[in-house]
Amino acid sequence: VNTSLTATLARLRNTREEREQFDEANKQIIMHLKTK
Repeated sequence: VNTSLTATLARLRNTREEREQFDEANKQIIMHLKTK
């Protein structure tokens, strides 16, 4: 159970980091479009 819990937490952390990178990329794209 402990190993499975650790794996789940690691997956959640990875997903959260990916989402933050995605949001940051989206913001940069939006800013780029607004400057045109």
